[in-house]
Amino acid sequence: RGALAPPLLSSRTCGAERRGSLSRLCRPSASQQSEPRRGELRAALMAALLIALLALAGAPNPGAQWTLPAPSNVQHSVDVRHCLLNVTWSPPEARINDTCSLSYESVVWTDGKEALRKLGPPPRIVPVDLRKDVVFGVRAECKTKENEKFHGAWFKVSLPQQGIPGTGAVNIRCVWYNEEYITCSWESGEKAALSSYNLFYGYVDEPEFHMCTNSSREGNDFRCTFSYDKPQGTSILRVLIQGDSEDVPPVCVDGDGFPGKLHPPSIVSVSKDSNGVFLKWTKPADRDNLLYQVEIRDVAAGSVKREPSAVDQLSRSIGLKPNARYTFRVRVKPRENTNDDGWSNWSKEAVWDDRKNTFNILLYIFIPLCVAILTIILLVYLKRIKLIMLPKIPDPGKVLKKMLEEQSEDFQKQPTYDPAKDEQIHSLTLAEPAGSEV
Repeated sequence: RGALAPPLLSSRTCGAERRGSLSRLCRPSASQQSEPRRGELRAALMAALLIALLALAGAPNPGAQWTLPAPSNVQHSVDVRHCLLNVTWSPPEARINDTCSLSYESVVWTDGKEALRKLGPPPRIVPVDLRKDVVFGVRAECKTKENEKFHGAWFKVSLPQQGIPGTGAVNIRCVWYNEEYITCSWESGEKAALSSYNLFYGYVDEPEFHMCTNSSREGNDFRCTFSYDKPQGTSILRVLIQGDSEDVPPVCVDGDGFPGKLHPPSIVSVSKDSNGVFLKWTKPADRDNLLYQVEIRDVAAGSVKREPSAVDQLSRSIGLKPNARYTFRVRVKPRENTNDDGWSNWSKEAVWDDRKNTFNILLYIFIPLCVAILTIILLVYLKRIKLIMLPKIPDPGKVLKKMLEEQSEDFQKQPTYDPAKDEQIHSLTLAEPAGSEV
């Protein structure tokens, strides 16, 4: 018959038997089966208690939304001359929470498009385009230690457009030449009727602006030039273009975005070398760290290529095709200026014509040949040329003697005068008038 199954042992006996290396089966008791459930319940209670404690402490839990107070006591003012909007507001008096870092986010919308976003405490001083509809918005922002962000509601300030739309200056462009003067050009608005404009310039942190007097106008195009030396500090130049009436809105442009251009270099010489030609030019300003660019144009082929030169390099050798005509131009810009519009204007063209060497050789051959031919012609026709150029002068004595002889011969040939033959005699009858008495 089969063997009987061993009896079930208690937990203590089972443990003892295991320690005794007995090969009996042990089954857990009811108390042992309930221990995992108690542990899970205990962990859930601890988690709920922790969440409650965190909520009481003010720490946000995932998915929670905080209600942040909106900015209060908001005030704003517009500096028309500087085109600046100054907005101030008061932060909340009570601290929101120890774990929340409160700040304020501001945005400027220009004609419905976001133009500027900034984060930080009050106040705000921001540039605005007074030709367009401007809306300034500010809201509170809370950032926790876990880098979670919570935002309050927007508080908005609307600035209506100043003046008549389409009358302000457009297409404004200012260039800083040779670090000496700035030239600004602009056009009148499409709806501006016979408007004239004035340009003012000054620094943002200074209240006084200066008027630009060196101005000119050609139709709807305006231009004005003024001297400018960049200050040593962080002051920002601001240019204001204002109309002659209040109907024309003012326009401001910051000078930190003006491209700087140097005067163009001057090409000194173009000489032949082993590679082709050797080009030399002058430095346009008394400064270093300049980049140069050389334009090489093949006149016959119509191709143009531009090659950079090393920093502060004032000459270079250029390989060219023989018997061809080329033109060269050079321009410069500061090395720290990485924009394409930082290049100066091109220098005057320098021409290299390798074909003129062949032409000179032909001249050297034909000129002596022509001189020899002319010499032979002169020798052959020398007498005739001498008579034409130096006619023979007659002898006055011989001419006078010949004239006298000719007159004497003519006199001798004339007939003599005979009165008897040459005179004619006619009879004359005298008649008395009738009726006369003596």
